[in-house]
Amino acid sequence: MTATSTRTASPPVPSAADLDHFRADPLRALPRLFERYGDPFCVPSQAGPMVLTADPATCEQIMKRHLDRGPLHRRTEPAQGPGITIQSGEEWRRTRAMVSPLFTHRHLKALSDLVADGARRGLDRLSAYAGTGETVDLMAFMPSVTMGVLMHAMFSDSLRPGEMEAMIADYAHISRWKGGLIRTAFEAPGTPVPGEREGIAARDRIDEVIYRVIAERRREGVARHDLLQLLVDARYEEDGSELSDEDVRNNTTTLFIAGFDTTSFGLCWTLAAAMTSGRGLAPLVECAEQLGGRLPGVDDIPRLGYLKAAFDEGLRLQGHPFIPRQLETDETIGGYRLPAGTMVTMSTWVLHRNPALWERPHEFVPERYLGEEGAGRSRWQSLPFGGGPRVCIGINFAYMEATYVLALLLGRYRLELDPGWELRPAYVFNVILDGGLPVTVTEASSSSTVTSAG
Repeated sequence: MTATSTRTASPPVPSAADLDHFRADPLRALPRLFERYGDPFCVPSQAGPMVLTADPATCEQIMKRHLDRGPLHRRTEPAQGPGITIQSGEEWRRTRAMVSPLFTHRHLKALSDLVADGARRGLDRLSAYAGTGETVDLMAFMPSVTMGVLMHAMFSDSLRPGEMEAMIADYAHISRWKGGLIRTAFEAPGTPVPGEREGIAARDRIDEVIYRVIAERRREGVARHDLLQLLVDARYEEDGSELSDEDVRNNTTTLFIAGFDTTSFGLCWTLAAAMTSGRGLAPLVECAEQLGGRLPGVDDIPRLGYLKAAFDEGLRLQGHPFIPRQLETDETIGGYRLPAGTMVTMSTWVLHRNPALWERPHEFVPERYLGEEGAGRSRWQSLPFGGGPRVCIGINFAYMEATYVLALLLGRYRLELDPGWELRPAYVFNVILDGGLPVTVTEASSSSTVTSAG
């Protein structure tokens, strides 16, 4: 909300009791804090006072003008390295200009078969549960699918037996470590970081694999059509220089960390929200069955638009409590004049549930992303991939991957939630489903195998 005059005082700071609640359970605390203290308000952190907002106009203002993610996000550098999501200023602009061409329509089209085949391979493993009546936790299972897709698209045939499975487990350790680094920013200095020891060991094991494959690519000189080859072959536009091995490693790791759990947990939210809605999975299954049992390709994406809308709606409901920026210049936010260097954190967890912006905000309604309603909605109401110049560079890859996974999963299998399961959110680094997503699986009668794209 934009005030008509500028106030000189700082935004309000919650009481000690409210701050304790915020630190212990940010997802449940944040809506109450915005209601009680207004938008924006301020919380203390190890990075200094942090201003929180969930106003779409303010999100647009900040994301367009202030591109430095600031010290809160830089706390995660030990876990992922100084890749593009950490960088700022000219370093970020240089890397962005170099990496952006990797995600053009031409390159995504070339990667489409790898993405579809990677999704098929991952989902094939569900057949072990089909018809057994045994419960499988999709929230534990899905990261292996999305990470497998990324691994296949990144390395194609360059990994040794067992390395993919080991790296999938190691990236889960890194994700928990990354979440611990963010959570402890609001605690006293010196607070132990959850998952740090396991994360460091996992990072070192992953680095060993990545550096070995980079060396093999440079030594062999055999062209492959995957993301790693695009990074190895990429050149900085201003001088034509190639990326160092460390640069390739940093951007490889960044793409994995930024990609696999965002897509994985977003898919789980999509499936959970659909299964607990009045219509269940039926509309999504109807869309998926248009493929007739074959692998999807880029030409299928338009006809699978309902699945993309469902994923958008799952991401809306998932949200995120903290998307940070650091003010590069003085800025007026919500009527408060804030000095350069102030941390401003946008909460899409609250923004995406604002009843003033969304009709039936807690319900799963993919149709709100389609047709006239979708076209007429403000771009700044729904920000699962951020916005402005720092919008997620892999957004179109994520949509392709999610659409393909949903199409193959729901075209082949039927899912049934365990009785009594309830959708309860929990915050680690992403917003996950507390208690997982337990389902039983059966093969769809129409198809038990998937053939190649037509």
